[in-house]
Amino acid sequence: MNIISPLTLLIVPLIGSLIIVSYPYLTDKDSTPLLAKVTSPVLLTGPTPSQEIRAFTLGRERSEELIQMPMTDKKNSNLKKIAIITSLVNFIISILLWIQFDSSYIGYQFVTEISGSHGLAGEAWPEFIQLNLGVDGISLFFVLLTTFITPIALLSSHNDIEKNLKFYLVSILLLETLQIAVFVVLDLLLFYIFFESVLIPLFFIVGV
Repeated sequence: MNIISPLTLLIVPLIGSLIIVSYPYLTDKDSTPLLAKVTSPVLLTGPTPSQEIRAFTLGRERSEELIQMPMTDKKNSNLKKIAIITSLVNFIISILLWIQFDSSYIGYQFVTEISGSHGLAGEAWPEFIQLNLGVDGISLFFVLLTTFITPIALLSSHNDIEKNLKFYLVSILLLETLQIAVFVVLDLLLFYIFFESVLIPLFFIVGV
Protein backbone atom coordinates (compact mmCIF):
# COMPACT_ATOMS: atom_id res chain seq x y z
CA MET A 1 0.00 0.00 0.00
CA ASN A 2 1.35 3.41 -0.98
CA ILE A 3 1.32 5.89 1.91
CA ILE A 4 0.65 8.79 -0.46
CA SER A 5 -2.85 7.78 -1.52
CA PRO A 6 -6.47 8.88 -1.12
CA LEU A 7 -7.01 6.11 1.43
CA THR A 8 -4.36 7.65 3.70
CA LEU A 9 -6.18 10.97 3.55
CA LEU A 10 -9.27 9.19 4.87
CA ILE A 11 -7.46 7.26 7.59
CA VAL A 12 -5.39 10.07 9.15
CA PRO A 13 -8.37 12.13 10.45
CA LEU A 14 -9.99 8.95 11.76
CA ILE A 15 -6.82 8.10 13.70
CA GLY A 16 -6.76 11.64 15.10
CA SER A 17 -10.40 11.27 16.15
CA LEU A 18 -9.67 8.01 17.96
CA ILE A 19 -6.75 9.62 19.80
CA ILE A 20 -8.94 12.52 20.90
CA VAL A 21 -11.76 10.23 22.03
CA SER A 22 -9.40 8.00 24.04
CA TYR A 23 -7.45 10.90 25.54
CA PRO A 24 -7.34 10.48 29.36
CA TYR A 25 -9.13 13.02 31.49
CA LEU A 26 -9.16 14.00 35.18
CA THR A 27 -11.76 12.10 37.22
CA ASP A 28 -13.20 12.94 40.60
CA LYS A 29 -11.45 9.92 42.08
CA ASP A 30 -8.09 11.22 40.92
CA SER A 31 -8.70 14.69 42.34
CA THR A 32 -9.87 13.59 45.83
CA PRO A 33 -6.43 13.07 47.44
CA LEU A 34 -5.19 16.36 46.04
CA LEU A 35 -8.24 18.21 47.34
CA ALA A 36 -7.84 16.65 50.76
CA LYS A 37 -4.24 17.78 50.86
CA VAL A 38 -5.09 21.35 49.91
CA THR A 39 -8.09 21.73 52.21
CA SER A 40 -6.28 20.33 55.28
CA PRO A 41 -5.40 22.97 57.90
CA VAL A 42 -1.83 24.26 57.91
CA LEU A 43 -0.19 25.51 61.11
CA LEU A 44 2.24 28.37 60.75
CA THR A 45 4.54 29.05 63.76
CA GLY A 46 5.99 32.50 64.33
CA PRO A 47 8.90 33.61 66.54
CA THR A 48 6.64 33.75 69.61
CA PRO A 49 3.58 31.68 70.58
CA SER A 50 1.42 34.79 70.38
CA GLN A 51 2.25 35.04 66.69
CA GLU A 52 1.06 31.54 65.89
CA ILE A 53 -1.71 31.74 63.34
CA ARG A 54 -3.82 29.14 61.69
CA ALA A 55 -3.67 29.23 57.88
CA PHE A 56 -6.79 30.05 55.98
CA THR A 57 -8.45 26.85 54.74
CA LEU A 58 -9.83 26.98 51.24
CA GLY A 59 -13.44 25.95 50.79
CA ARG A 60 -14.04 22.76 48.84
CA GLU A 61 -15.74 24.50 45.93
CA ARG A 62 -12.96 27.07 45.62
CA SER A 63 -10.22 24.45 45.86
CA GLU A 64 -11.89 22.30 43.21
CA GLU A 65 -11.96 25.34 40.93
CA LEU A 66 -8.30 26.16 41.57
CA ILE A 67 -7.12 22.60 40.97
CA GLN A 68 -9.35 21.39 38.17
CA MET A 69 -9.34 24.51 36.01
CA PRO A 70 -5.58 24.44 35.19
CA MET A 71 -5.77 20.71 34.48
CA THR A 72 -8.85 21.17 32.31
CA ASP A 73 -7.14 23.99 30.39
CA LYS A 74 -4.10 21.79 29.82
CA LYS A 75 -6.27 18.92 28.64
CA ASN A 76 -8.19 21.18 26.23
CA SER A 77 -4.93 22.62 24.90
CA ASN A 78 -3.57 19.12 24.24
CA LEU A 79 -6.77 18.09 22.46
CA LYS A 80 -6.57 21.14 20.22
CA LYS A 81 -2.93 20.41 19.42
CA ILE A 82 -3.77 16.81 18.46
CA ALA A 83 -6.53 17.97 16.10
CA ILE A 84 -4.37 20.68 14.49
CA ILE A 85 -1.40 18.35 14.04
CA THR A 86 -3.66 15.72 12.49
CA SER A 87 -5.09 18.21 10.01
CA LEU A 88 -1.62 19.54 9.13
CA VAL A 89 -0.35 16.00 8.50
CA ASN A 90 -3.27 15.44 6.15
CA PHE A 91 -2.49 18.73 4.39
CA ILE A 92 1.13 17.69 3.88
CA ILE A 93 0.03 14.34 2.45
CA SER A 94 -2.31 16.09 0.03
CA ILE A 95 0.54 18.36 -1.10
CA LEU A 96 2.72 15.29 -1.73
CA LEU A 97 -0.20 13.80 -3.66
CA TRP A 98 -0.32 16.96 -5.77
CA ILE A 99 3.45 16.89 -6.38
CA GLN A 100 3.33 13.27 -7.56
CA PHE A 101 0.25 13.83 -9.72
CA ASP A 102 0.95 13.47 -13.45
CA SER A 103 -1.01 16.23 -15.19
CA SER A 104 -0.23 14.79 -18.64
CA TYR A 105 -2.12 11.58 -17.89
CA ILE A 106 -5.84 11.44 -18.70
CA GLY A 107 -7.71 9.36 -16.17
CA TYR A 108 -7.78 8.57 -12.47
CA GLN A 109 -4.51 8.31 -10.57
CA PHE A 110 -3.54 6.86 -7.19
CA VAL A 111 -6.34 4.34 -7.64
CA THR A 112 -6.90 2.18 -4.56
CA GLU A 113 -9.24 -0.77 -4.75
CA ILE A 114 -10.54 -2.57 -1.68
CA SER A 115 -12.78 -5.52 -2.47
CA GLY A 116 -13.27 -9.19 -1.74
CA SER A 117 -10.35 -10.07 -4.01
CA HIS A 118 -8.09 -7.03 -3.40
CA GLY A 119 -7.36 -6.34 0.25
CA LEU A 120 -4.88 -3.78 1.51
CA ALA A 121 -2.20 -6.42 2.02
CA GLY A 122 -3.47 -9.16 -0.25
CA GLU A 123 -5.67 -10.73 2.41
CA ALA A 124 -9.18 -12.01 1.74
CA TRP A 125 -12.04 -9.58 2.40
CA PRO A 126 -15.80 -10.28 2.46
CA GLU A 127 -17.28 -10.12 -1.01
CA PHE A 128 -19.69 -7.30 -0.18
CA ILE A 129 -16.85 -4.91 0.75
CA GLN A 130 -15.87 -2.84 -2.24
CA LEU A 131 -14.28 0.59 -2.20
CA ASN A 132 -12.63 2.25 -5.18
CA LEU A 133 -10.71 5.47 -4.61
CA GLY A 134 -8.82 7.74 -6.98
CA VAL A 135 -8.22 11.35 -7.97
CA ASP A 136 -8.28 13.24 -11.25
CA GLY A 137 -7.34 16.78 -12.22
CA ILE A 138 -10.54 18.24 -10.73
CA SER A 139 -10.96 16.26 -7.51
CA LEU A 140 -7.29 16.77 -6.62
CA PHE A 141 -7.79 20.51 -6.09
CA PHE A 142 -10.94 19.96 -4.06
CA VAL A 143 -8.96 17.61 -1.80
CA LEU A 144 -6.24 20.26 -1.45
CA LEU A 145 -8.86 22.87 -0.63
CA THR A 146 -10.42 20.63 2.04
CA THR A 147 -7.13 19.80 3.75
CA PHE A 148 -6.10 23.47 3.58
CA ILE A 149 -9.29 24.85 5.12
CA THR A 150 -9.56 22.30 7.96
CA PRO A 151 -6.51 23.49 9.99
CA ILE A 152 -7.59 27.09 9.37
CA ALA A 153 -11.03 26.28 10.79
CA LEU A 154 -9.44 24.66 13.85
CA LEU A 155 -7.10 27.60 14.42
CA SER A 156 -9.87 30.17 13.98
CA SER A 157 -11.90 28.55 16.78
CA HIS A 158 -8.88 27.83 18.98
CA ASN A 159 -9.90 30.25 21.74
CA ASP A 160 -13.66 30.21 21.20
CA ILE A 161 -14.72 26.62 21.82
CA GLU A 162 -14.30 25.37 25.39
CA LYS A 163 -17.54 23.51 26.06
CA ASN A 164 -17.93 20.09 24.40
CA LEU A 165 -14.47 20.58 22.92
CA LYS A 166 -13.74 16.89 22.36
CA PHE A 167 -17.05 16.42 20.57
CA TYR A 168 -16.37 19.49 18.42
CA LEU A 169 -12.87 18.43 17.38
CA VAL A 170 -13.97 14.90 16.51
CA SER A 171 -16.82 16.31 14.42
CA ILE A 172 -14.40 18.56 12.51
CA LEU A 173 -12.05 15.65 11.72
CA LEU A 174 -14.94 13.39 10.71
CA LEU A 175 -16.24 16.16 8.49
CA GLU A 176 -12.84 16.36 6.81
CA THR A 177 -12.83 12.60 6.21
CA LEU A 178 -16.30 12.62 4.67
CA GLN A 179 -15.53 15.64 2.49
CA ILE A 180 -12.39 13.99 1.12
CA ALA A 181 -14.32 10.76 0.57
CA VAL A 182 -16.83 12.68 -1.57
CA PHE A 183 -14.03 13.80 -3.90
CA VAL A 184 -12.00 10.57 -4.12
CA VAL A 185 -14.62 7.81 -4.20
CA LEU A 186 -15.25 6.37 -7.67
CA ASP A 187 -18.55 4.65 -6.94
CA LEU A 188 -21.76 6.62 -7.56
CA LEU A 189 -23.67 5.03 -4.67
CA LEU A 190 -20.86 5.67 -2.18
CA PHE A 191 -20.53 9.22 -3.53
CA TYR A 192 -24.19 9.82 -2.67
CA ILE A 193 -23.78 8.23 0.78
CA PHE A 194 -20.71 10.28 1.68
CA PHE A 195 -22.21 13.45 0.23
CA GLU A 196 -25.28 13.16 2.47
CA SER A 197 -23.23 11.98 5.47
CA VAL A 198 -21.39 15.31 5.50
CA LEU A 199 -24.55 16.87 6.96
CA ILE A 200 -24.32 14.77 10.15
CA PRO A 201 -21.06 16.16 11.65
CA LEU A 202 -21.88 19.57 10.17
CA PHE A 203 -25.17 19.59 12.10
CA PHE A 204 -23.34 18.79 15.37
CA ILE A 205 -20.70 21.45 14.69
CA VAL A 206 -23.40 24.11 14.22
CA GLY A 207 -25.06 22.89 17.42
CA VAL A 208 -21.83 23.19 19.40
